[in-house]
Amino acid sequence: MEKYTATCRLILIAQGLSRVLPAIKSRCLAIRVPAPPVEDICLVLHNVCKKEGLDLPQELALKIAFKSERNLRRALLMCEACKVAK
Repeated sequence: MEKYTATCRLILIAQGLSRVLPAIKSRCLAIRVPAPPVEDICLVLHNVCKKEGLDLPQELALKIAFKSERNLRRALLMCEACKVAK
């Protein structure tokens, strides 16, 4: 890893550091990225639904954002599930 540090950057994404090997962890800079706020999740849901030609009521977007526990991936999957169940 040290040989290519001038020309190569790796980005590792993990939900927790407990399963990352100590040798890898010691060579990394850990940056904590907080979960997006509910308002941002609603905005993303509305943008995605608009691009897909769907109408998403604000109440449903808020409900999805709260139920997803501020997890954007989960919110998008829940929105997709709502469309399929329609």
